[in-house]
Amino acid sequence: SSWHPALIVRRSVGFFEDMLNSEPDMCQRVLNGLPKHMRKNFLDNIVGFMKLRQEEIQIYNQFVYDGLPLVPSIEKNVVTDDVSDVLLSIYRELPKPLQFTRDDFIESINDPDTILNTLRVGNSKGPIVGFAKGGPLEKYHFDLEFEDRNRGKNNTVFLEPVAIKNGYWGFHGGREIRQLFMMQVQSKGYKFMTSFAMRDVIDERKQNDKNVVFVKKFNPERWDYFRVTL
Repeated sequence: SSWHPALIVRRSVGFFEDMLNSEPDMCQRVLNGLPKHMRKNFLDNIVGFMKLRQEEIQIYNQFVYDGLPLVPSIEKNVVTDDVSDVLLSIYRELPKPLQFTRDDFIESINDPDTILNTLRVGNSKGPIVGFAKGGPLEKYHFDLEFEDRNRGKNNTVFLEPVAIKNGYWGFHGGREIRQLFMMQVQSKGYKFMTSFAMRDVIDERKQNDKNVVFVKKFNPERWDYFRVTL
C-alpha cells in the first residue's frame, strides 16, 4: 500500500506506545531475551520515531496556528554551495532505491538540462524543506526489464521522486512542487513526463487526469512507472 511518510510515523508511535503501556510485562520479557545490541537498536528506533512525531507536531502547530505557508519556487539561478548542501541533506532522507542520482547528485543539480524547483517556508526566499528535480529521460538509466519507447526521441522528462524534509509531509507541498515542475516541463516544449509512484497513487491520478497512463507495473512492490501526456 502507498502509506504516507507522516502516517508511518504516527502508526509506529501508536504501536510502540500501545505495546509499552498495554503489555509492559510481555514487552520486558521479550526485550530481556534479545542480545544487548539488538535491544539497544530496538529502543533507539522507538526514541527516533518519538522524536520525529514530536517534530511533526511542532511543525503542524506552525502551519495551523501561525498560518505559515509553503511556497514552491523555481530555481533559476546557479545553485550555491549552501543550497546544494540543504538539497543533498533532504535527498538523503529518501530511501536509497529512490535516489536515482545518488552518485552524482551535486553534479546533476548543476546540469543546465536539470529542471529544479524548491519548497520553501514562508516565502520564496525562506528555508528549503523540499524539492522536485528531473531532466531529459536520456540522462537516466534504470536497471529494469523494460525500455521506455520514447528514449532517444528527446521529448520526455523524467521526474525523480519528490523529496520533502521529515515533518513537512501532509501539507500539500509535494503536490504544489510537482504541478510547478510539470509547468516547467511544458514551457520547455517536452511532450511527456514520466516517473515512478505507488500504484494506488497513480490510480488516483488517473481518475482525475485522462492523460496519466501506466507504462510498466512491478509486482509485488506495486511501485510502478507511469507517463503523463502534456
